Amino acid sequence: MTRTSAISTTDACTAMLRQAGSFSNADVALFEAHSVWQSMEQGDYVVKAGDMVQAVYFLQEGAAIQYRNDDNQVMLIKDLHTAGAWCMVLPALLTQQPSQVFLQAFTTCRMRVLYLNALHYLITQSAAFLYVSTLMERSTARLQLLDQLTTPIEKYKYLMQERPEILQQFPLRHIASYLNITPETLSRVRRKYIS
Repeated sequence: MTRTSAISTTDACTAMLRQAGSFSNADVALFEAHSVWQSMEQGDYVVKAGDMVQAVYFLQEGAAIQYRNDDNQVMLIKDLHTAGAWCMVLPALLTQQPSQVFLQAFTTCRMRVLYLNALHYLITQSAAFLYVSTLMERSTARLQLLDQLTTPIEKYKYLMQERPEILQQFPLRHIASYLNITPETLSRVRRKYIS
């Protein structure tokens, strides 16, 4: 079950906007006026496979997983999200085709939701909001980089350096799936890396 409400307060998302680019006070006020809060309980779906994706999400609190199920209903993790990150179901968002993945609250979450129509409006008001397209490019580049890393050790080192919070907030089976290795391989890599 989701609860959505508009709140006009300076929050982590607003701070992120300011750090990311040259967002004026007027830009921040526009963002706050045209985005909404959404609270999710653990297990709630933000996006289900088959949904049309109409928003981008800033995860202020909690953790979320993005995954698809294979033919045997095994969960294949596509991305892991922690507090302070933007969550985007990019293929469905960009093509406006039904999502092939789920975006689900892994813990209780609080997120700021920016719907596409609001984003388009914000871009007409200030070019600073073109930054959201940069976020999309970064997200795609990060996933491509992870796919290009060939050994389990390289993948684990990448997480240690670039996204250590994932190692603290998600179980090994989710991390292994995200890295596209088996949990047993991840356990061996961790033992070697830690020793």
